[in-house]
Amino acid sequence: MDNQQKPTPPSKDPASPAARRPRRTLAIGTLAVVVIATVVALTIFAPNKHPQYLTAHVTRNDLENAVLATGALQAFKQVDVGAQVSGQLKTLKAKLGDKVVKGQWLAEIDPVISENALRQARASEESLRAQQQSTAAQLTQAELAFRRQQAMLPDDATSREAFEAARAALDVQRAALASLAAQIRSARIQIETAQANVGYTRIVAPIDGEVVAIVTQEGQIVKKGDLLAQIDPRPYQVALENAEGTHARDEALLATARIDLKRYQTLLAQDSIASQTVDTQTSLVKQYEGTVKTDQAAIDSAKLNLTYARITAPVSGRVGLRQVDPGNYVTAGDSGGIVVITQLQPMSVIFTTSEDNLPQILKQVNAGQKLSVTAYNRNNTVPLETGSLETLDNQIDTSTGTVKLRATFANQEGLLFPNQFVNTRLLVDVMRNATIVPTPAVLTGSIGQFVYIVKPDNTVTVRKVTIGPVDGERTSIVSGVAVGERVVTDGSDRLREGSTISIPADKPKGASGAHGAAATASAAGASGATAHRGGHKHGASQTAAPAAQ
Repeated sequence: MDNQQKPTPPSKDPASPAARRPRRTLAIGTLAVVVIATVVALTIFAPNKHPQYLTAHVTRNDLENAVLATGALQAFKQVDVGAQVSGQLKTLKAKLGDKVVKGQWLAEIDPVISENALRQARASEESLRAQQQSTAAQLTQAELAFRRQQAMLPDDATSREAFEAARAALDVQRAALASLAAQIRSARIQIETAQANVGYTRIVAPIDGEVVAIVTQEGQIVKKGDLLAQIDPRPYQVALENAEGTHARDEALLATARIDLKRYQTLLAQDSIASQTVDTQTSLVKQYEGTVKTDQAAIDSAKLNLTYARITAPVSGRVGLRQVDPGNYVTAGDSGGIVVITQLQPMSVIFTTSEDNLPQILKQVNAGQKLSVTAYNRNNTVPLETGSLETLDNQIDTSTGTVKLRATFANQEGLLFPNQFVNTRLLVDVMRNATIVPTPAVLTGSIGQFVYIVKPDNTVTVRKVTIGPVDGERTSIVSGVAVGERVVTDGSDRLREGSTISIPADKPKGASGAHGAAATASAAGASGATAHRGGHKHGASQTAAPAAQ
């Protein structure tokens, strides 16, 4: 077969019309793209003759007049639990996380300690007064003896020695009586001191002893009356038995003295003995009576020390880190104590506010109103608990111009913790049907506080206003605007009197609504900040406003 060659197609001439047609189409397309891009760029980047601004209507609504501040939570009560007797710690038996309830131990000493001391001082005084009466009787007898010797001396019916002895005996009795008077005054001072100590409230160890058990541990929650620690009671049991033995002995002596007194009184009635014997026995009976009372006070004190071997919780709360470990020896008067109990329910917070807010707060407090206080977290976004204003400080800090306030929270859910930082919102009162604008709409300039009002032709005019309380993003207007008017809320610093604006969209008239924690965040940055600011600067403050129309 012969090899046949395919025919070669004729080549195109570059200068022919068919070759020039694709190039012309590409050029036209490229030019069209450039034109479109130029138009778009000019549309986007060309200066807008009427810039768009955000606006909002003036509304009528209720507004809460609140004071915003920061503070740190405090335990309502914090008790340093110390041993009321001294001794060595032996064991710990409680579990971490247990709770304490009021009654397990408080930051004050049982007044029985001071009451026992008071009873002892009074018993000592009574004993001294009994001795004073006995000495007074002996002084009377000495005076009679001296007078008798003095009367007989001129007639030589007695010797000079007997006379001098009678005089010396009289002087001795007078000195003894004066000494007893001084001792009675000292006893009276001890009584007054004991009376003052009855109100002593610091719980410390009053005596030495050995701690055999501590039944609370770090973090434990205990209730009032729960056992915290056990101290070896044996030394105090022995002391109690000794006191009871002494008391029994002195009671026996008192009984014998009373029997003798009764017998002497019978003999005196029969003129069988001298009256001096009866007087002496009467004084002896009174002395024993005073001694028995002193013994009884010692018994009461020993019983108290025995009960103090059991250390109980005075308040309900959480047990903190223990101050000593088992095996340590604690002594009377140790200020460190054994453990600290913190009462977590309720909790309190101390916060400050400007003295300018004081009149409106006092007005509500003096009227008997219970003001609500809400605690927010550190970021001021989450409400933790709502409580009430408890009290105000009695003076203003002149260095800061602020006053301290205390609020109390029930803390039923346990969300509050001692020393926790919180933001607070004190609700002073609620303004009903207030005229309200968004807070950013209010500016401050050379004419004072003002807003930009949008007129029907979309031009703006400056309107001087008087503001009232501010609640976060909402500001009440006392005068200057009317409900339904439109105000500029953003970009006002670029406006001038008569500027024409365009409005992209309106905010709903009811958008001002109720505040939330986020609404208050912008105003709670500094401690003691208030939502009622007479000179509040909003948005682009210090704007040089043109003259208001």
